[in-house]
Amino acid sequence: ESVILKDAGIYHLTGNIDEGSITVDTEDYIKLILDNVSITNPKGPAIYIENAKTIVLSLVEGTTNVLSDGSRYDKTPEEVNACLYSKDDLVLEGTGVLEVQGNYKDGIRVQDDFKMNEGTLKITALDNGIRGKDSVYIVDGNITIEAKGDAIKTASKEKEGKGFIYIKNGEFNLTSEKDGIEAIQSLIIENG
Repeated sequence: ESVILKDAGIYHLTGNIDEGSITVDTEDYIKLILDNVSITNPKGPAIYIENAKTIVLSLVEGTTNVLSDGSRYDKTPEEVNACLYSKDDLVLEGTGVLEVQGNYKDGIRVQDDFKMNEGTLKITALDNGIRGKDSVYIVDGNITIEAKGDAIKTASKEKEGKGFIYIKNGEFNLTSEKDGIEAIQSLIIENG
């Protein structure tokens, strides 16, 4: 069944949700440790960060974690359009694997900053693969994206010092029908 997390803390998750989601709604810090997790939500996002001070997803070494959404959403705000959706900063860490199947629109959409340290990320999406509105920051990641829209993009034009994509090291295999990388203000790539 669906799970709603309203208290700050560290949650170690394992197992399957076949018709539901995980929703985070708190004013505080939450860390989700993904340990061979599979979440399928035919009616909305697999993970929905409605509110959090900062959200961290940690991928346990040697595990494969799978998120999948539905081709249509019910009872979600219009701007919520991604399998993994966060209204606040999202940090992805750990050396495990995360597979994201965006069957509605985006694979991962973050309304603030998206940061990834290490790990393997595999995304298929009907629109954008990764969309970090304010910024996308990836260090040492192994990224594979197949997207009908842009593979990786930012969208913030108004905030000074935002709208950037920063990549350091890692391996990237990006296939998109639009832009591979769209940095609305600046793009920095160091190695990789």
